[in-house]
Amino acid sequence: TMTTKHTPATPLPYKYLRDEGQFIVDANQQIVAEIPCQGVPKNHGDYIVHSANAYPRNIALLKKIMRIYTNAASGARFAEQFPAADVRALLRELGEDA
Repeated sequence: TMTTKHTPATPLPYKYLRDEGQFIVDANQQIVAEIPCQGVPKNHGDYIVHSANAYPRNIALLKKIMRIYTNAASGARFAEQFPAADVRALLRELGEDA
């Protein structure tokens, strides 16, 4: 089980400078990564930036789902479609307390 918290060390949102050397920069315009120019499709940078920027929203939603489980009225119905063990496992995989 992975327990390392995977949050960026530099501030989000990230931005992909596709036409300026294929750099990924943070909110302060500091370079955090460079996509190799040889043989790598440019959309790799788009995917990396999209994933990094979506991370905080994904964690917030998963934590909200876990709070629903604590409500007896809605929790039982909700758990039928979204097993708590699956949500906890995903939070742990993302390095969050579950």
